[in-house]
Amino acid sequence: MADIIAPLTCPWCDRSLVPRRGGSPKRFCCAQHRLMFWHAARQWAERAIAAGILTVGDLKRVQKRARFS
Repeated sequence: MADIIAPLTCPWCDRSLVPRRGGSPKRFCCAQHRLMFWHAARQWAERAIAAGILTVGDLKRVQKRARFS
């Protein structure tokens, strides 16, 4: 599996990130921005499913592929 490289800025507000010394790469500048991102992503997915653009089966296939890659 390819290594995930953390962005140099928060994808929510574009502030610079201070890298962590260990553990998972830091992706957001604060917990609030991480939560806001995931809230927006869930809303988008729910609307896409309601509009017929995306199916729950699509999500399951992507999750299964990511888990076994």
